[in-house]
Amino acid sequence: LEKDMLTQDSIKKIASLPNIEEIRSGILSAIQSSATRLVMLLETPQNQIVRILSAFEEKNRQD
Repeated sequence: LEKDMLTQDSIKKIASLPNIEEIRSGILSAIQSSATRLVMLLETPQNQIVRILSAFEEKNRQD
């Protein structure tokens, strides 16, 4: 950039870049979303086991 002249198009592109707060917000959202998905992924097998055991217990009560 030191030797090149900025064109009107390049100035518009630079001006349209997100500000630091928008970048931080995007990064934070991505991290939170990933963490939420990880927790859900880890909880799903446990929930399924609990449902299976509950169904098994209910069946044994009926017998």
